[in-house]
Amino acid sequence: MLSYLQKPGVQIALFIVAVAVGGGFFWYQSQQRTAPKAAPKPPPAGMGQASSEQVDVGRRDLTGSEVAENNRLDKLVLPPLKPEQPVVVVQKEEPKRQEQPKKPAFPELVQVQSHPSMRPFSAAPPKVFAPRGTLIKAALVITLESNNNGTPVLGMVTEDVYFQGNLIVPAGTQVLAASAQDSKIRDRVDIRGAFTFVWADGSEYVINGIALDHQPLSDGTFGLLDGSPGIRGRILKSDEYIELKILVSEALQGIMRSQQDQFQSIYGLVPTNSSKNAALGAGTGGASAYSNLMVQKMEKDTNYVQVPAGTSFYIYTLDVFEPELRSIGGYRQGNTAVSGVQLQQNAYEQMAAAAAAKAAEFQAGLAGKKAATEEQAAAARHESLVERTKALMVPTNNSPPVGSGGAAPLQSRLPFGTPPATR
Repeated sequence: MLSYLQKPGVQIALFIVAVAVGGGFFWYQSQQRTAPKAAPKPPPAGMGQASSEQVDVGRRDLTGSEVAENNRLDKLVLPPLKPEQPVVVVQKEEPKRQEQPKKPAFPELVQVQSHPSMRPFSAAPPKVFAPRGTLIKAALVITLESNNNGTPVLGMVTEDVYFQGNLIVPAGTQVLAASAQDSKIRDRVDIRGAFTFVWADGSEYVINGIALDHQPLSDGTFGLLDGSPGIRGRILKSDEYIELKILVSEALQGIMRSQQDQFQSIYGLVPTNSSKNAALGAGTGGASAYSNLMVQKMEKDTNYVQVPAGTSFYIYTLDVFEPELRSIGGYRQGNTAVSGVQLQQNAYEQMAAAAAAKAAEFQAGLAGKKAATEEQAAAARHESLVERTKALMVPTNNSPPVGSGGAAPLQSRLPFGTPPATR
């Protein structure tokens, strides 16, 4: 078949047939376009009237003045159009909704447990804080001396302290502390324990810390002992001749003892009883007492450390610094160095104790109600038993009178029926 179609004569014949079919199709389409159109339908009666002559004119033919002249129309009268009636929209009235009465709010079910269980304690971390070991630069406002334990320490923060972009302590904040017992260490005053920071608005915050020495140099560096414990000062003496006084008193004691008259006894050398020895003994005792007094004074008051006002130092924090815990008078912390976690722990323990007390009270109330219910049930059973006993003791109509020699059967007097037969 393919070989037959591939012949030139067959292909020419197929081409002529295709051209003929296409030409016939286009000729048919041209004949359809040139065919006469159907006559237009006559207009309805009364649609239009002329004054001199009645002419049938369609609305499509009234396209201009030329059409009117060709048809010799003097006047065309069209009936007036009837106005359309307005559409009236009727809104349906919605039925009023009757407000339904609100349902009473029933109390939530309460599950009572003998041992109230609470969620385990989980502390919330602070939002603004500075970690332990933060160094806060400060300076003394008043002079500090070590000759008195508990000497007040008044300082002021000299530089702003930031952590993670948050201002922890602003410059100008007051710092209150107290010198520790036996605070004198060489040429330093040891200050450690609770430090109270007082803001400009009067709020206070307490934290544990240690005062460290600050030794800045002129070239911008720091000294070798910068950061060592204690605030460095100068050693002063209240009596410059106290050592000489002690030496003189000890020498006098030796001289007076050597001038006493003595004799040999079985116990060794014993001073004789004489006025001379009495006077020398009194002088020896007085010199010894004066020497001991000078020694004690030298240990306490003679040598002391004085730190002048304006001396700079560090405050090394031993706890997490939480400025959000500050309050007026420090009442939120109880004027003690308490962290936020400890405060949350205390609040949790108080809530747990209150919940346990409430549960115990509720359990006691339930036990009391149960005991009262049991007492009422026992009283009701007792009254029922008394009524049954009285009913058994009252004679019935069928029972013979007393003294007739007979008695009513027991089953007729029992209100609960015939007793079972015994074997």
